[in-house]
Amino acid sequence: MARSQAGVVSRSQLLSLGWTVSEVREQVRAARWVRPYPGVYRTGTGEPSREAVLWAALLVSGDGAALCRETAAEVWGFGDRSESIHIVMPATRRTARRDGIEVARSRWARERTDPRATPPRTTAPDTVLDLVEASSSELDAIGWITRATGSRVTTPKKLQVASLQRPAMRYRRLVDATCAFVADGAKSPLEIGWVQRVERPHGLPQPVRQGGARGPRGQIYRDLDYGDFGVVVELDGRLGHDDEAGRFRDLNRDNAAAATGKVTLRYGWSAVFATPCEAAWQLAAALTARGWAGVATPCAQCAS
Repeated sequence: MARSQAGVVSRSQLLSLGWTVSEVREQVRAARWVRPYPGVYRTGTGEPSREAVLWAALLVSGDGAALCRETAAEVWGFGDRSESIHIVMPATRRTARRDGIEVARSRWARERTDPRATPPRTTAPDTVLDLVEASSSELDAIGWITRATGSRVTTPKKLQVASLQRPAMRYRRLVDATCAFVADGAKSPLEIGWVQRVERPHGLPQPVRQGGARGPRGQIYRDLDYGDFGVVVELDGRLGHDDEAGRFRDLNRDNAAAATGKVTLRYGWSAVFATPCEAAWQLAAALTARGWAGVATPCAQCAS
């Protein structure tokens, strides 16, 4: 049991296996075991692993406890290490407050816990939706969706199916739209912002997203490729473009596009979220100059 729980066991588990209270106390007195919380024991000494810390928090919280929100995202692999340990438990249960542990109660706790995951945690889709509902902005909400789908722990379809079990879910339209954009190939909040603020409101043609092309050093991926018109759009967020290696990759990709007769336009966060209309009309001009027969349409923001 200890091996399956990162070396951590509870008093109730030990008693169910035939241990006596005095035998448990002797292990602690002899410094063979460590007691991080009342009724919870690490069957070893030394610095605990992160997994052991999480198991201890779960066991002290009691039956039905599961990791949720940022901590569940951490163990699923699409979130950073959480400062507090976030736990959800059935609404009917109570537990004492512990430093470093944040407990939420939900009548859906058991239904939304993955029965196969170790340590216990909310399902990947429910973890994402919990974080979306707790997000302070639409950009943060989009970020959780793209991080989770990008790490392949869930899919847009699974997120949409899980969202149907939440009738009053916050950001429902945003979740539906973002899942559709991700299914269409968008991989980052910046790309989704491009679709929402630049591409669709201005009637621009739909590009190939994350399309691959052969370059002198192998496969090259372009964010948005308007192949019929020889125009490529690269969206530069902070991650992956700040260091020297990232800048070299960007230049190499732009040069490879130019070598095949393509022109590259490059936009960042400010262009997409602060001046999307300017970016749209600039792209429309580039596409028109290269044979696009369509006409860009003004959005509500253009007039203002």
